[in-house]
Amino acid sequence: MSRGPMLRTEHLNANYGMFQALFGINFSIERGEVVSLIGANGAGKSTLLRAIVGSVPVAAPSVLLDGEPVGGSAEIDQLSRGIALVPEGRRLFPSLTVEENLLLAAKNGRRGPWTPDRLYRELPALQKLRSRPATALSGGQQQLVAVGRALVTNPDFLLCDEISLGLSPVAVETVYELLGTVIEEGMAVILVEQNVRRALSSSSRYYCMLKGNVVLEGISKTADYARVSAAYFGD
Repeated sequence: MSRGPMLRTEHLNANYGMFQALFGINFSIERGEVVSLIGANGAGKSTLLRAIVGSVPVAAPSVLLDGEPVGGSAEIDQLSRGIALVPEGRRLFPSLTVEENLLLAAKNGRRGPWTPDRLYRELPALQKLRSRPATALSGGQQQLVAVGRALVTNPDFLLCDEISLGLSPVAVETVYELLGTVIEEGMAVILVEQNVRRALSSSSRYYCMLKGNVVLEGISKTADYARVSAAYFGD
């Protein structure tokens, strides 16, 4: 059950050098909620996720966890607080096996119900690949490992950046089935998804971004697709 906003940003700005990528972002997510971020390429969705997890420097008061300022903390510190990112492009350690990728993540995470063995039970196909190097996997298999790597850190917040990008329809369904299990168990998920209809059908609320700004937000199940489209493209 929701117990009020746990993670939020307040007037969050982010820069890459002299280039400002985010402008005063106000965002919140409650316990057990799924919130989608939608917008065209370059809208700032990935930057917002990276700012939350600590890989883009921001001011401490602009990211709050249970009311405490945590913005600007290192990514490893955010991981210990229960914030984990499934990055776009997977970014697995290519020379390590599936199991080594998972064990390394688990070592740096928190204790909890998600372990490599639990992941293998949920995904028997992944167990058969546990000794393979990451480079020997298909895109869909790599994405499952990337999601699993985040899960075994036992986060409260799972930030998913374009997890269906470039995957076959079958692989997409497998990834979303795993996410469904996670969501049923009460983990909060921030979902960046290129497929707007899937994003809205998978979330309770949405934020639409354009050029580093939030230009529209609302309840996913009552979203007006004409308004969403106009906000998405800046019409």
